[in-house]
Amino acid sequence: MAEASLFVHNLNKKVLFENIPPMPHYINIVNSTNVTIKELAKTVKNVLGFSSELFFDRTAPDGTLSKLMDV
Repeated sequence: MAEASLFVHNLNKKVLFENIPPMPHYINIVNSTNVTIKELAKTVKNVLGFSSELFFDRTAPDGTLSKLMDV
């Protein structure tokens, strides 16, 4: 993802705007339903049609158990 972002940032602005439709700066994906990071990643993967396998680093700390956003 980082390499792809760098590639896009290095594109000529004219080429960029001719080939990529305008998009909002952010997308609110909150729906007041508590989901795990894994569930969210799988949902995004399915919506985008991403066919590769997802890997999670189980050696990293879990962090906050609940990250429910209030809309």
